[in-house]
Amino acid sequence: MGRMLAKLCEGEVREGRPMLGSVVVRKDRGIPGGGYFREAQRLRGVSMCTDAQRRAFWAQEVERVYQYWSEH
Repeated sequence: MGRMLAKLCEGEVREGRPMLGSVVVRKDRGIPGGGYFREAQRLRGVSMCTDAQRRAFWAQEVERVYQYWSEH
């Protein structure tokens, strides 16, 4: 599943869209797993060292996904 989501996110970012995989969360934590954040760092070039930074990035990206797809 992780590899599929990584490919999906990579394609979306390449096309100038937000990371669609942002809406996929772990059942036990309610947020994406570590692979999502590693991909975000690679694709978006952001540094996320703390849980607060990861949560802030994720929340912003989820908002971007909903905003983009509500308009298209």
